[in-house]
Amino acid sequence: MTGRPFTTVSAAGWRYLFVVIFIVGGAVLGEVNLLVIVAGMMVGPLLFNWRFARATMRDLTVVRQLPHRIRAGDPLSVSVTARNHRRRLASWAVAVEDSIERVGGAAHGNATRVRVLLPRVAPGQYGTVRYRVALTQRGRYRFGPWKASTRYPLGLIKASTAEDGQQTMLVCPRLGQLTPRWLHVVDARRLGSQSEGRHHGIHEGDYYGLREWRTGDSQRWIHWRTSAKLGELAVRQFEQQRNRDVLLVLDLWQPDSPTQMERLHTEVAISFLATAVTDLCRRGGSRIAVGVCAGETQYWTGPASAALAHELLDQLAEMTPGDGLRIYEVLDHVRQYHRKGLRATVISTRSAPFLTAEEDWETGARPADEGRLFGQLIWIDCRGEQLRQYFSVPEL
Repeated sequence: MTGRPFTTVSAAGWRYLFVVIFIVGGAVLGEVNLLVIVAGMMVGPLLFNWRFARATMRDLTVVRQLPHRIRAGDPLSVSVTARNHRRRLASWAVAVEDSIERVGGAAHGNATRVRVLLPRVAPGQYGTVRYRVALTQRGRYRFGPWKASTRYPLGLIKASTAEDGQQTMLVCPRLGQLTPRWLHVVDARRLGSQSEGRHHGIHEGDYYGLREWRTGDSQRWIHWRTSAKLGELAVRQFEQQRNRDVLLVLDLWQPDSPTQMERLHTEVAISFLATAVTDLCRRGGSRIAVGVCAGETQYWTGPASAALAHELLDQLAEMTPGDGLRIYEVLDHVRQYHRKGLRATVISTRSAPFLTAEEDWETGARPADEGRLFGQLIWIDCRGEQLRQYFSVPEL
């Protein structure tokens, strides 16, 4: 922040100025020279405060430091650092007023003001102060514009500098707790016979022991030191590692005029998917395909990794629900990355659409005239008791 300072009279300054004017008026009307002298002496502090406050704010820069992303509900610590570029005069009692606003959504345009105080910034030095705030809703937040000001030393004149200084930050969905049943379902899909195995590296997996030589073993696996001790060939044994495909679909349906409870169901579904993907990427050893039917259809596919989790969480932070008409298109698109017959898990804000019977719900079939979509589906309705079997909802 390097703008030119501008000055205004504070509330206390206006009261002080009223007294000065009253004394001057009395001196003129009463022709009392002593009152003129008193009024002149009272003007001095005003001029001194004006001059000192402007000098304090000149050559003062302020920088805000934000993380790129946080999770909703986590405490956020914002660092405000001021640097005094002057060589002699310190900056005293500098108040910095910041603005926080959620971009988009119902809260758009409702900015929250935050004020912090820097007691003293020495010449040529830095001064840092922090404030903490809890952002409870996911989305993109805009910080700024902001204003720095001081009324030091007498509080009669206020000198200020203002600058746009806007920064944005993503607030990702809250993470809940997955139940053992969900972990069992995912592991069963990862280890099922229909999944495709893949090897990592030049070996079969992680080394965990030795065994005797068998026909067909590679000479590279021979442990020569142990073989010399035993008098027979011994080879390293590796754990067989197998990657498994995991299919996840988010069906983010919402009516045109949603109630507060329907908005809550949307947040629960997004939190469920965010938690599931974060858990899979933390454990690794999977290839994940995710399809989203929301305001826009989106797709992700790739090995479970921190990069994939961050990309997905960034998109979920700003995701809006839709009319849900393209759910089968999303399911078909996700399916093309994997072999026919692999089951998918659908996290939805409604019951399975277009399914006419309980048998169809369990097998994932469309009505007879539309043909079969998947061998099996698990359709989790985030509105009812079924959700509790797989996911413990965080406080939203």
